[in-house]
Amino acid sequence: MLKTSRRSAVPRALRWVPALIFLHVALPGICFTATPNIMRGFSSRDFDNLYYWDTGSTPIQKAKRAIDDVKRAGGRWWRPHIVWGKVEPDLLYPRLTRSQVTTSLVNTYISRTDWTFYDQLVSYANSQGVGLIFVLCPGYIAPFNQMPMYGGRPVTPRSDVSIGPDAYTANCYLHARACVRRYKSSVHWWQCENEINMAGW
Repeated sequence: MLKTSRRSAVPRALRWVPALIFLHVALPGICFTATPNIMRGFSSRDFDNLYYWDTGSTPIQKAKRAIDDVKRAGGRWWRPHIVWGKVEPDLLYPRLTRSQVTTSLVNTYISRTDWTFYDQLVSYANSQGVGLIFVLCPGYIAPFNQMPMYGGRPVTPRSDVSIGPDAYTANCYLHARACVRRYKSSVHWWQCENEINMAGW
């Protein structure tokens, strides 16, 4: 009987899988920690974290380039998040409660916030046949200055330094309703929250 070692039983191509998984997980974190330019990009309310090395393009040009790249690669969907602080730089309703979020308030919110960037993004994605899956109020944007500001700080659900959990979730609810109201004819898939712990719960 031929004795086969455990190592030789694994196909040669598969031996690289653990290393590739490690690089996929670790490399972005290493670059993020080590490279100030990346940190500045992620700390922006614009889409500067897309193609961060391209300092000559505007945020909407970068977003359009991402859509073009998705299409060129044969993809049909793109999952960006709506940067809450880009739409609402300063929190409008710091003492908001869930019961106060009415259709009338949603309409008022839409009229008082800035949708210019996302109007262009949605229009271009539609023209290219690329579907959007928008992520709303993701907690992971909290450390990167992409939340609305209140009292000189980015909004979090913490009561000791910010508006507290009830007002935070009420504002998320208002923002989400407004986003869906504005883009419901073009965007049919939505994700609410992601890595919620990063927001400071």
